[in-house]
This record gives sequence, C-alpha cells and structure tokens, in this order.
Amino acid sequence: MKRRGLSKSSTAEAEQILLLWRQAVTRYLALAGLSKAEAKCLEQFQSTDDIVSQAVQSYHASSMAEGSPKSAQMLFLSAVLAAETHEEALECVSLLITSEERSSAAAIKTHIGTILRYADALDRFLESLGNTTFASAFIFGAIRSLFAVMETNLTLRISIEDKFKDISNRLGRLDSYLSVREPSMPIKNMCVQVLANILRFCGLASSYFKSNVSHLFYLTL
Repeated sequence: MKRRGLSKSSTAEAEQILLLWRQAVTRYLALAGLSKAEAKCLEQFQSTDDIVSQAVQSYHASSMAEGSPKSAQMLFLSAVLAAETHEEALECVSLLITSEERSSAAAIKTHIGTILRYADALDRFLESLGNTTFASAFIFGAIRSLFAVMETNLTLRISIEDKFKDISNRLGRLDSYLSVREPSMPIKNMCVQVLANILRFCGLASSYFKSNVSHLFYLTL
C-alpha cells in the first residue's frame, strides 16, 4: 500500500497515539506471560519484512534438519500467504509447503491471515499520517509467537477457531475508514484501538493455550 499525501498529525496527536500503543504492548506482555528474552525479541522488530524473513529462514533450517519441528513456522507463513502482504518474499516457501500442510488448520490460517492483512493496513494508514508505532511488526511477531504455543494442542486450537473467524469478519467494517483522506482524531484513535484489541486477543489466546484454562475472549471493533 503506497503512502498517501495526507496532512500530518500534530506532535500532540502523534504522542497520544504512541502512548496508546505502548500501553497496549504493556498489557499484552502481561497477558501473554512472555519471558524477558521473548519480550525483547518481539520489541526489536520494526518491520513485518524482518519477521517474515526470519520465519522463512527458520522454516528452511527446520526443513533441512531431519526430525526438527517446523509446524509453527509453517502455520505462521501460511497465514502470511493468506494475508497476501508478502507474496514476493514467500514465493519460494509457497512451493515447499505440501498440500497436507496447506490443509492443516486451513480455516484458522485464513482468519489469521485476514487479521494480519488489516493490522498491516491500519499501521500503514497511521504511518502515512505521521504516526509511527511499528504496531504491525509487533502484531506479526505476536501471531508468530501464538502459533508456537497453538500447535501443541489441536483440541484448544479448534475450540478457539470461531473467535478468530468473528474477528476477521468484523475487521471488514474498517474499509470505509481506511479510505478517508483526512481522518479526524477519533478515527485515528479508533485505528489504534483496533490494533490494541487485536494484540489483547493475542495475549489472551496465548494465555489460554499455555494454561489450558478458558478465558473470556472479547474484541470490540
């Protein structure tokens, strides 16, 4: 998505948006129960390209090592393929993924692909207005981290599939806002809030899979 020639947010607006996002990250880290090393790894990325590139490298490395688990990387990269945000970077991986791997958790990968696509679009939309949060990079990383814990429990993965479907369906409502050329501050705040809520869901889902205890999954868009 190309940047648009839009009016820049004021410094105060930019600081407010960045603060909202940092608060969302803090809440996510508490919910997901990540170690300091895992949190630092997520926070270092400033581009979705970097995360996808690292996942591709990990997928190739696991493919070369006999008996090495590669399911989490495959699930994440399949979701990115469904998002259609990094088609060129994943061209070689697309040829390697088997038909059996493609059919594995196909529905949930499609729903998560929609979530990734809108996270990328919202972040680019805000960035074009002068608001740099690196939110999409963090969300891509959070989704990748989620797949790492999700792959170990098929039953829980199936039980949460409807939640991902509900979120992906609701995100379609944002299309009209993303086409606004000079959005008001409430629209910008709404975009950040949607990103924050996606991240909150990732935190709840991670906690759910780690603890095997049902949480209340609720996302307002």
